[in-house]
Amino acid sequence: MLDGSERGRHAFEARRAVREAVNPFLMAVMLYQSKAIRSDLGRNGYEHVQEDLTFAYRVRVAASNLSRIRLFLVRRRLRRLVGDRWMDAIEQGNLAHYSDDEAVRIFCGVEVQLSRDSTTRPEGLIAIALQSAPYSKEVKKLRSDLESLSRAK
Repeated sequence: MLDGSERGRHAFEARRAVREAVNPFLMAVMLYQSKAIRSDLGRNGYEHVQEDLTFAYRVRVAASNLSRIRLFLVRRRLRRLVGDRWMDAIEQGNLAHYSDDEAVRIFCGVEVQLSRDSTTRPEGLIAIALQSAPYSKEVKKLRSDLESLSRAK
């Protein structure tokens, strides 16, 4: 059984891990929003699905040591950011024992299948926002959600 200081330290470390997983992507979105990156982050179709999967997987693994309530909030926000289909693949795949690269290779099979299906479109706020103009309300919402996610909320 953990005492109060141990629990607090574990909670702090878990939130720090989530923040470290989210911040690089948050910084890229902030640069995109400020138009410092012209079209490098802007997206078209499935070309960036692997990056989204890697991002969601890393955040999900980092969040695994959070309290139940914070974990629920992080999972809900990730589901909104990357879409139900990707979060189902991450959570049902039980990929916690794989490295990031191995997990992404597993997802690549799903990505190739979905990219061949012309009726399937990317879902989730990341895909929608990064196909929009840098000053759009979708990008503002994405930035806001990423900031909340970095605080494990």
